[in-house]
Parts: sequence; C-alpha cells; structure tokens
Amino acid sequence: MVVLLHGVPKTGYHWRHLVPKLTTRHTVVVPDLRGLGDSARPADGFDCATMSDDIAALMAHLGHDTYTVMGED
Repeated sequence: MVVLLHGVPKTGYHWRHLVPKLTTRHTVVVPDLRGLGDSARPADGFDCATMSDDIAALMAHLGHDTYTVMGED
C-alpha cells in the first residue's frame, strides 16, 4: 500500500505518470490534500499535524493499518 502526497499548490494529478508504474506491484492511493483539487476547503486545519491526521483517517476508513507514504514539494 502506497500513499502519494503532492506538494502545494499541486493536486493528485501530479502523480499521473508514476501511478501506472506503481500499480503493477502496489495498491496506490492518491488523495488531494486539504483545500486543494477536489478536496473540501475548510477555513482552517492547513497545518502538517491536521493534514497528516486527514491521511491517517482516510487510510483507516479504507481499512489499512500500515502503508508507505511518499511525498514531494
């Protein structure tokens, strides 16, 4: 299980060329970070701790206890 996190001000679309290469061997999740792309745009919560909690909640919701996170900015 691999989670790909884009930098600011990008979206998950940033990973479009890498995803096909990874999906041959891994399940890949490519969320848009809080306030970017198709995600919700709350008034606050743009700090690293809150956004990492967002990803942890997403992965728990998807039923994954462990996963690898890759990011760029």
